[in-house]
Amino acid sequence: MTSVRRLVPEDVPKAVPIINAQYSASYEETPFTAESFADYLRNRKPTVLVAEDSGRILGVVSLIVWPWGNCIDLLAAVQTSENQLIEDLLVNKLEQVARADSIYTNVEEGSPLISRWESRGYYKEGGVYHLTIPLRRQMQVPPTKCCASIRNLRSDELGSLVGLMNRSFGFERLDMDGARSWWEIPGFSEEWIKVAEVDNRIVSATVCMVDQEYSKHFGRLRGYLGPAATLPEYRNMGLTSALTVTALNFLFSKGMESAAMYIFEDNKASLGLALKIGFRIAKHWVCMNKYLKKSELQ
Repeated sequence: MTSVRRLVPEDVPKAVPIINAQYSASYEETPFTAESFADYLRNRKPTVLVAEDSGRILGVVSLIVWPWGNCIDLLAAVQTSENQLIEDLLVNKLEQVARADSIYTNVEEGSPLISRWESRGYYKEGGVYHLTIPLRRQMQVPPTKCCASIRNLRSDELGSLVGLMNRSFGFERLDMDGARSWWEIPGFSEEWIKVAEVDNRIVSATVCMVDQEYSKHFGRLRGYLGPAATLPEYRNMGLTSALTVTALNFLFSKGMESAAMYIFEDNKASLGLALKIGFRIAKHWVCMNKYLKKSELQ
């Protein structure tokens, strides 16, 4: 009889092949190793459940709590005639243990998996784009409308950056521990954080990094650009464009061949700006959302 329980360390060598087989044909898929999956557990701190029958692992599901919502990040089952039943069992159990009033997952646009999620009571609500741009030369930084100074973050400004990010996004997207963790990335420093200053005040910022997984797996250096955060009173002044191009030029100077970023589907302004700069939409995921009944909450 199949039962569902929490993942324990001894399950990892059995769970990883199931996950890799499930996602082998996915967009830019980077297979897990036992070590990288351990990093995933340590860094993302997901809730991970496994389906088991007579000591055999049959499936895995993972839930990550992001500041903006609770996301089913992984769902995989052994490829048998009962794999959908195993997945349904895992999702149902995860919904029971999720400490949230709603839960979502991202599915590639046009995928037949959309209908599977709909059969579980999920519905389409927004989505997210993955955008990429080749880096072949330095680009001209567009002027701003408020005479902002574009520079690197200083070492004593991390608290100001965290406050800016959270006020800009309207929720606690970042805390000091999360920001300090960037310095655990090899080679990271304040120069990877670009800020716009007006009247001795940071009013906009963006963070860039090396896309470590992509660069290692595909053998091509690619940078990653976080979403620019701008205080409400300084929006529509060209700051995001100036910061984005400055960050792209910096990534080019560091040897990156391309750069990537994510933009939520409903952020039309940022999407239009990115496309104008030269990004292209590489992938579109649909967000499948479900509101959980009170009886399902813990």
